[in-house]
Amino acid sequence: MTLTADRNETAPRLTEMMQRGVVEVCGKKKDSLTGRKAAVYQIVEDEDDVE
Repeated sequence: MTLTADRNETAPRLTEMMQRGVVEVCGKKKDSLTGRKAAVYQIVEDEDDVE
């Protein structure tokens, strides 16, 4: 959970988790507040590949 809708609060952690193979981008979705497309992430199911 984040305290605000600010991307800067989650971006560093998402980058770290992507580099470790914990999450991956699975698509894009239009943001209802900004109208811009944003990445949608999903948890990588195969835990054997995680560092």
